[in-house]
This record gives sequence, C-alpha cells and structure tokens, in this order.
Amino acid sequence: MNNRDERIKEIAYRLWEQEGRPEGHSDRLWRAAEAQYEADVAKERYAAEIAKDEPAGEKLARSAEPKSDEPPPPPSAKMKTAEQAPETKPHAAKTSAVETPPATKAPAAEKPAAAGKRKPPAT
Repeated sequence: MNNRDERIKEIAYRLWEQEGRPEGHSDRLWRAAEAQYEADVAKERYAAEIAKDEPAGEKLARSAEPKSDEPPPPPSAKMKTAEQAPETKPHAAKTSAVETPPATKAPAAEKPAAAGKRKPPAT
C-alpha cells in the first residue's frame, strides 16, 4: 500500500470510530476518507503555492515583527460585547434585535381586470 492509501485508511478508520463503528458502511466511509484526503492535499498545495509566491525576506520580517503594544480600539456604541449584552433566552439569538409585532393577514390584492386575458395571436 502506498502513502496515499495508508492515509486514506487512517482517515476512514477515524470516521468509522466517530460514527460508532457501524457495520456495512465501509464503501461510504472510504469515499468520504478519499474526499477528505484530496481536500487536505489541495490545502497543502495551496499553502505551498502561497508560501512560494511570497518573498522569503517579507515572510521572515513579518514573523519577526513585534505585536503592537497599543490596546485594541473600544467596541463601537452599536456593538455590545458578551459582558455588556443583557441575558437572553437561547432562542433569542435566532431573532432580530428589533421585536416586530406578529404579522396579520392583509387582504389579497386584486388583480387588474386585464391580467387574466390573453392577446389573440398576431396574423
């Protein structure tokens, strides 16, 4: 077995264990492992390509730069941090910040009189 197959086997085994060791799913898990392997290889190639395109001097200079001693800017008045936000119910995160009254059914708009009629074909 080559390195690729060994790595796919490891990924498939990890997936199999994560799913509770189901029986009869080896083909599906192998295909999922192959997809994961290909995605990992693509990420590695992309990272290598980016690293190759960036001059070595810039990479070293950037990594050697000290972090700024300035404190981060304060949060804007519109944004609240977790400490400042009032306690909410778990489902409140799904709703918007502005409460709107429940929608009432509006009467259906009437169609114009000509809407249902078709033009005769041109001769």
